[in-house]
Amino acid sequence: MSSVDEIRYEIELVSVDSEAIPAEAYAAVTLTKEILSEIGQPAAMLSVVFVSATVMQNMNNEHRGIDAATDVLSFPIDHDWLELADVPPENFGDVVICQEVVRKNAESAGLEFNIELNHVIVHGLLHLLGHVHDDERSERLMSSIEEDWLGEHIH
Repeated sequence: MSSVDEIRYEIELVSVDSEAIPAEAYAAVTLTKEILSEIGQPAAMLSVVFVSATVMQNMNNEHRGIDAATDVLSFPIDHDWLELADVPPENFGDVVICQEVVRKNAESAGLEFNIELNHVIVHGLLHLLGHVHDDERSERLMSSIEEDWLGEHIH
């Protein structure tokens, strides 16, 4: 298999509403590239977007009907739109993260921030790859994949 550097992965880190990109995000991008390589994904483009709790709450309310901030939301690219817009098919979409919630969750679980950040990015990536957790069986499957990918660093 080719090394991660030889495969084309574009993972853009974006800040919205002046939310700082945490230094730990760069290591999480490396982890994401390694996972994509391991699963044999030949190319991928995605954005990891950091937003404030207010923006996340609005997005969560708009897209899921839940009026509260959450740690991560994923927005897979619509493949019909890809064809119409002449966008490369390896464009997966966006993973939106609220680091304020991630930090609170890490603290509650007794984890370091970087471990929880890796978890939510992997969770978001799974959604971009088509995984869901809308019932007990699919939730167990998704958790199992997360555990495999993250090893002992998952809570």
